[in-house]
Amino acid sequence: MAEYVHRNLEETLPELEQLERVGLFSRDEIKSIIKRRTAHEYRMNRLKNDKEDFLKYIEYEKDLLNLIKKRRKKIKYYFKETDIEHAIVVRIQRLYRRLCTLFPHDLTIWLSHIRFLHEWNRMSRLSQLFTKLLKVNSRIPGLWILAAKTQLEYNNNPDDARRLLLRALRHHPNSQKLWTEYFRMELLHAYKLNKRMAILQQSQMSLEEDEASLLKGKLAKLVYKSALKAIPDNIQFRLQFAKISEEFDFTRDITDEIYDDLLADHPDKELTWNVLARRPLTFLDKKANGELSLHKIWNHPPW
Repeated sequence: MAEYVHRNLEETLPELEQLERVGLFSRDEIKSIIKRRTAHEYRMNRLKNDKEDFLKYIEYEKDLLNLIKKRRKKIKYYFKETDIEHAIVVRIQRLYRRLCTLFPHDLTIWLSHIRFLHEWNRMSRLSQLFTKLLKVNSRIPGLWILAAKTQLEYNNNPDDARRLLLRALRHHPNSQKLWTEYFRMELLHAYKLNKRMAILQQSQMSLEEDEASLLKGKLAKLVYKSALKAIPDNIQFRLQFAKISEEFDFTRDITDEIYDDLLADHPDKELTWNVLARRPLTFLDKKANGELSLHKIWNHPPW
């Protein structure tokens, strides 16, 4: 074990030398870092793996990153980030990967790793992490939603987001949350396309019929129709689609269709008539409050 620990510590020497050379840390502080890392390495590499040993080591390295950030700001030195912070970030990622391998069903570890990669903008690594996570934890719909949200929002990849949610629905065909979030995602994508097209209108571009239908939420409508086939008799489920649709300013036709379907399929239900009677008031309230907000539409817990 001593040889393994020594090799790991040797790998950290270049960044420590840089920290001292550029004046971010003193020699005594560097010695203290080496001492602390040595203790963490020995604890982490005992025969019996203890999750807390890994987490304490990770927390120490995160604290070190924060201290470096403060020191940089204090002395106004912003060079050598690749040599210093990058090396520490890579080490933390390695520790998280070992933890996820040792404790694959502990979601707190995976989610902590995800937050760290978000914080340091390691998006390619994040996509790889979600692939591994969903292989061992496919039973939780919220994880699929989180993975899809990451692809759409941070990687700007609606195709991968869509593929993830379709895979999720194969695992969980009756998950109301998956269906409604898939619907929301398609509307959000159409919303972004509309915003982009508004900017390009000055070039007097003409739209093909398929493109125009996408801007109106054609794919979202298909998701809604598929959801009704999977879960046909739940009025509250249908109303979730209406609520989401009403958050957007280009979906009046979709919202109308949802309410029309509700009346056609459940004309004898008291809830149907209560909802339809209140609809004009609800619509006016939302217009008055200006509820169309990208933050409100998408920035919510996935489970």
